[in-house]
Amino acid sequence: MRAEWEATGRLDSVEAIRSAVREGRCRCEALNPSGTCCLGDVLRAVQAIRAEGPLR
Repeated sequence: MRAEWEATGRLDSVEAIRSAVREGRCRCEALNPSGTCCLGDVLRAVQAIRAEGPLR
């Protein structure tokens, strides 16, 4: 996500994850090490990336 932010100034991956959840295509239970939905983890990462400040 950091690379996406630096390259585009956007984080479209968040909406892609939300869309997958809405459509029942989410595989977090199988792929996320915590075994739960990853959206909360992703949103926390987004906050941290944005808190780093403007693009370099």
